[in-house]
Amino acid sequence: MIRLHAIALLGAVFGVILTAPVAAAQTLSLDDLLNKVKSGRIRDVQENAARIKAFKANKTHQQQLLAAAEGERSREEIRSDTLETAFEDNDVKIVDLEHALKERLGSLKELFGVLQQASGD
Repeated sequence: MIRLHAIALLGAVFGVILTAPVAAAQTLSLDDLLNKVKSGRIRDVQENAARIKAFKANKTHQQQLLAAAEGERSREEIRSDTLETAFEDNDVKIVDLEHALKERLGSLKELFGVLQQASGD
């Protein structure tokens, strides 16, 4: 029983010891808290201004990148049209050249057939 009273007394003493500085710190810290809030608000305003400035700079940079990309897209579309036209022209040339090759091979095939018959006789 005495032990229980001693533990309770010890707990009460520690409670008083721990709460006394906290109460003193709270009275001192209200002014500090007000100053911290004021300085925090000033810092927040400065950080927000810096963020807005960075955002605007980034927006300008993004607009420049967009303009460059659109210009490149236009150049590549022109290049694509040019290459498609060249492809179609080359396709027509290939058909003409294949036709000419068949005509020449036709004559050579006839000549080769005649030579085979002559050598076989």
